[in-house]
Amino acid sequence: MVVKIPIVLSGGELEQLQAGDSITGAVSSIPTGNTIWVDAVNGDDGTGTSGRQDLPFLTVGAAIAVAASGDTILVRPGTYAEEGLTVPTGVAIRGTGGWQTTFIGFTAGRTANTLTLTDETTIQGLTFYVSASASFAS
Repeated sequence: MVVKIPIVLSGGELEQLQAGDSITGAVSSIPTGNTIWVDAVNGDDGTGTSGRQDLPFLTVGAAIAVAASGDTILVRPGTYAEEGLTVPTGVAIRGTGGWQTTFIGFTAGRTANTLTLTDETTIQGLTFYVSASASFAS
């Protein structure tokens, strides 16, 4: 006989649920949406497909265009010369190779913001190039 004991994370500590307990207002940090891959070498914006690691997008912008709240965009190492990117609410963007190998925004004569973040957006493991005259706004 297998006994399953429900465990929840509460206030940074694991707690066992007792009979009759309920979980209210719980927020999961586990992504529940699709995973969207971007690959500067093997990607193709024409065939890129959300949820398909074997069909990555070529550009971060194309991945953002299909992303919805709860989705995670995984950006493989490379340089993505893009600007004017606005990440939708609740979307996470993560570099799979780390900030030392994944670069966004390396464009000469840049005319738009490199990146605009919205509510509940996270970025991790990426380097963003910004012009020397750039400013940050909230």
